[in-house]
Amino acid sequence: AWLDEPLEHLDPDVRRHVASVLSRVTKDNALRQVVVTTYEEPLARKLLERDPDAVTLVDVRPDRTTPS
Repeated sequence: AWLDEPLEHLDPDVRRHVASVLSRVTKDNALRQVVVTTYEEPLARKLLERDPDAVTLVDVRPDRTTPS
């Protein structure tokens, strides 16, 4: 599944819930892979910290290197 800015325009409680669901949807075997595009780098890094085995960050901005 590819989700483009799924947290945009959501209130804080719903954002946390959706982010939590996205971080575990592959563990629940609901989907094999989820791609999320976002401008919210702090949130993406938080998800990576929460589950580094399941989350990979790819930064497509020129001249940026993002460890995964």
